[in-house]
Amino acid sequence: MNVGTFDGCLVAEEFSYGCTGIGTALEGSGLGQAPVIAFGTKEQQKKYLGRLVEEPLVAAYCVTEPGAGSDVAGIRTKAEKKGNEWIINGTKMWITNGGIANWYFLLTRTNPDPKAPANKAFTAFIVERETEGLTPGRKEINMGQRASDTRMITFEDVRVPQENVLGKEGEGFKIAMKTFDKTRPMAPVGLAKRALDEATKYATERKTFNKPIAEHQAVAFMLADMSIGVETARLAWMKSAWAADHNLPTTTVLASIAKCYAGDVANKCATNAVQIFGGAGFNTEYPVEKLMRDAKIYQIYEGTAQIQRLIISRYLINETTQKNAFSLPENTTELGNLSEIASFRDTLLEHSARSRLRAATADTTCADDALNLLERGDSSAIQRPSLVASHLRRTKKCYRNVVTLVNDRVETPWKKEVCNFLGLLSVCRRVAGTDSLQSLVEKE
Repeated sequence: MNVGTFDGCLVAEEFSYGCTGIGTALEGSGLGQAPVIAFGTKEQQKKYLGRLVEEPLVAAYCVTEPGAGSDVAGIRTKAEKKGNEWIINGTKMWITNGGIANWYFLLTRTNPDPKAPANKAFTAFIVERETEGLTPGRKEINMGQRASDTRMITFEDVRVPQENVLGKEGEGFKIAMKTFDKTRPMAPVGLAKRALDEATKYATERKTFNKPIAEHQAVAFMLADMSIGVETARLAWMKSAWAADHNLPTTTVLASIAKCYAGDVANKCATNAVQIFGGAGFNTEYPVEKLMRDAKIYQIYEGTAQIQRLIISRYLINETTQKNAFSLPENTTELGNLSEIASFRDTLLEHSARSRLRAATADTTCADDALNLLERGDSSAIQRPSLVASHLRRTKKCYRNVVTLVNDRVETPWKKEVCNFLGLLSVCRRVAGTDSLQSLVEKE
């Protein structure tokens, strides 16, 4: 259907305005589908996604366990390979659509070594609901979102064929985490807006001291704060969803910002709505107590608010460390302001440079091409990011040669351009997730 993350979030906001329980039940299926859409083979996509379109069926995302929630790397459900099959044993908990799903996305540990890194220890599977040994537990009665079917799922000697491995063996953790980049932006802004609308309506009708309570500054300011939260949370998910649809390198951190902020806003708006309703807000005959109960889960599932803050803070620290690591050799520092180069690099990152640099990653000759253009005094080497040397081996060679050009052969009019080129090389280094170019040169 070519529906992106932005479109999905737009629909999710409208669902959450009416009932986040219904919204979660529907989006829980989207969460289960997302890994198959992103990493499944054509055969897997046709088989498992096709049936969801042809029939009124849903999928589920099986990752959380009784002892491993936000600590995804701590899961214990294991899969052992025997011939062309995998034998799975373990228990999953708090699984949305657990009792009604037609199939499950399942994350298991396949490396028995407890010291194995997360990016090599887990494998993802697609598991049919009717597989022998798979048993859903009772429907959990939760504080809120009771329209959503939440259950424990037990796996006892469940046999899954090799063809149902999603992605490659050992890549399950990466697949599970990348899925959140697409789903975390689906924030509860609709719930927050519903709380604002209900509170505003009530505040204009309820009177105290011979005037509507909305005319009391204490209440009016609460409504104003709620409106500020709704509008800014919406902008947060919009930016995050746009980044996800354009595969920007900031996608993960923006998804965490959107989820964390919108979850807090939804809880604040729901709490304020109950406060504005007063005693009526504490009663089940009025709508805001349900909003308050429903809102809390947004600070818990798909990574708690604290986990999101951990992701955000780590990103900020890593960004600062990498910026400090980017520097030119001492005898070239007079060629340009390093802060300007860093700004140039960040501007490229912000404007989808990553998608254009991907093509350069596979071009092992781009370093030499760019250098040849520079030697001829052709500024197109700067203007065409596709010529940038993002292949690591070529990048190291290119860096050394560009420094030589700066010191020996590049005339003054081109020095600023070369500094910008060095900034582009830094983008490549960050996209590839490697050490600084300076340290790469020193290692040689």
